[in-house]
Amino acid sequence: MIRWLLAGVALWLVWANRAQAAEAAGVESNLYSAENWVFDMAGKRMQISLAGLNLIQRAEGLALKPYKDAAGFWTIGYGHKMEAGEWWDDITSQQAIELLARDVEGAEDAVNSLVTVPLTQGQFDALVSFTYNLGAGAFKRSTLLAKVNAGDVTAVAEFGRWVNAGGKPLAGLIARRADESRMFEGVA
Repeated sequence: MIRWLLAGVALWLVWANRAQAAEAAGVESNLYSAENWVFDMAGKRMQISLAGLNLIQRAEGLALKPYKDAAGFWTIGYGHKMEAGEWWDDITSQQAIELLARDVEGAEDAVNSLVTVPLTQGQFDALVSFTYNLGAGAFKRSTLLAKVNAGDVTAVAEFGRWVNAGGKPLAGLIARRADESRMFEGVA
């Protein structure tokens, strides 16, 4: 438990440094960055909590060497999908945290941009974990997002529909979606 807490604190420090560097350089990190800069200035941009980070870290696990995930993508760290031209034979724990920070920031930006209704911290954390795992495109097209934005109280049931990888249900995804559902409902 202490290990997850220390990793979470380190992650927050990495985010603070990255945000300052990006702001000084005038760099936008992804598609949703400009909009979220406005949200941040207005005090409306939500950020993941340590509980949300812990959920992602537990669900993803830490791999310091690359491996192919269940969908066949090369992955490293805390579930970082390696893009074209990106390769490491191995990474340190600190590099894994830096990759996690970058990837979580993108998931936060997507949730902040796509969700049009107020969220609790637990709901936001659950949606960021979901988006981290499946990507902003899948979240944008999901019935989960449509139901959340419509204020539909049955939205939480949608988490359970996203448990397959490579066409087969995976125990790890079933457990992750159950954790996300509990967090969304404020039970976790």
